[in-house]
Amino acid sequence: MTNALGIRRIGDDRPLLRFSYYTQSQCDVVINLGVHIEALTLAAFGPNNIVNGVMLNNIHGQFWLWVLGTFEILRTLEDAKTCWKKEKYLEIKKFKNKVAKIRGPFAKQTLNKKGLESVDHELSIAIINSDKKDFGYKIGTDMYLQRELIQEFQHFIKSFKAEDILKDFRDRSS
Repeated sequence: MTNALGIRRIGDDRPLLRFSYYTQSQCDVVINLGVHIEALTLAAFGPNNIVNGVMLNNIHGQFWLWVLGTFEILRTLEDAKTCWKKEKYLEIKKFKNKVAKIRGPFAKQTLNKKGLESVDHELSIAIINSDKKDFGYKIGTDMYLQRELIQEFQHFIKSFKAEDILKDFRDRSS
């Protein structure tokens, strides 16, 4: 196997490498953090679905980091509009907007971009879903389940195909 063939195979398995090595590396870190959060979340539910509060605080903190990292990845992808096929760009924008709704309260303790509408309380877990073994956050009228959002991001990143990428991130301005 030649080096070129090896690089092509890696690119087929991880097409975001064709966009940016750094972005693919960030995705790997965020996905691994998500897998870790999911495992901790499942472990936090004890007998009779009693939740371990110490673990819950740790999970909440790690999910905060996951949200911030995920948003920054999606913002980078969206900012490079000319690098994507139109359909993929619209998917990126839609998912980034979804994560942005939870990112604001997590990062800035506000509900909108301008910071005019403050969160009226500390952002905390609003629901413990024993059936799904998940924790949820209520923001406005929307509910976000953390494991569900983590899995959605994982599937989204896996949905990228080489043909979705029109050019390298470094060439985005041309």
